Amino acid sequence: MILIVSSFVTNNRSANNRYSRFDIFKYMLHSYKDIPFTDIYLFILLDNEFINQQRTLTEYIYTTFSRLSADKINITYDRYYQQEKWVPFIISLVNKHGIDELVWFTQNDDHVFVDFNMDILIEGIELLKNDPSDHKSIYFSHWPEILRMSGKYQEPVLINNYVNFKLSLLDSIQIFNLKLLYYVFV
Repeated sequence: MILIVSSFVTNNRSANNRYSRFDIFKYMLHSYKDIPFTDIYLFILLDNEFINQQRTLTEYIYTTFSRLSADKINITYDRYYQQEKWVPFIISLVNKHGIDELVWFTQNDDHVFVDFNMDILIEGIELLKNDPSDHKSIYFSHWPEILRMSGKYQEPVLINNYVNFKLSLLDSIQIFNLKLLYYVFV
């Protein structure tokens, strides 16, 4: 599974920042350290107040994901927000990994992985891999909203610890197969 993060890290989000958004972003990345990623692609746009911490962040990322070789960690200090940037990148991923590869995709800088082990996540990844649908995804956040949506248009199916339902939801915080990301971006 590939990790793609595309985030703008800034304190200018709300008037009530209890903690530095830079520290929150680092904490989010740290919470992902044990997830079985094969490759990591980080598109990080740092606001001016954090630009001088780019080297520190780079070192932090390589240390946090030290179980991966350096060539598997790709850091771009820019955030793609236009389709023309995403198209060649997504095509290169499909060419490198195949259309069925799973992608943990987030455009948030603050969605921490909070489980105490990987059991439920691994179960979900296996369910997603074995799902015969062409376009498929699984949520790893926003559980109350997703559970509400699961029964809105059809009867959901309980599969072990997961709820299966057919509905197109394109939030920026899911695990997708590359075929769905290719469809969306290309």
